[in-house]
Amino acid sequence: ILIKMELFFNIDGKPIGKSRPRFTKFGRAYTPKQTKDYELYIKTIAQMAMKRANLTITNNKVSVSLHMFYPIPPSWSKRAKQDAVEGKVTPKVNDIDNVAKAVLDALNTVVYKDDRQVYYLQAEKTYETPENKPMIKVYISWE
Repeated sequence: ILIKMELFFNIDGKPIGKSRPRFTKFGRAYTPKQTKDYELYIKTIAQMAMKRANLTITNNKVSVSLHMFYPIPPSWSKRAKQDAVEGKVTPKVNDIDNVAKAVLDALNTVVYKDDRQVYYLQAEKTYETPENKPMIKVYISWE
């Protein structure tokens, strides 16, 4: 009998996309500090969630769902803010795949050995609501 493992956690704060590698004047590639710091933040949250759920790293194929909540610009009119809460407008910031890449890379060696194990990825971005402040809700499952 296969048992389905599930892990839920939130990454508080505005979602941040993975930046492209930068290059030194000598041509050496490096990851920008903001990206490194954000991935470390996600990794730490995931480690705590794995410990709380009493789960260990998996070698199995993994399904990941991400719901990204972005802050509504404070300068927007009351009507525009209401449209954002109701989902009539969607955030134009960050490419959704760059945010997903930051999360998936951060989960390497914590939830799974390598993000190549992810066979299903669902990602959605919306504006914050009264129930959900800026964050990423993460749901991961495997057998």
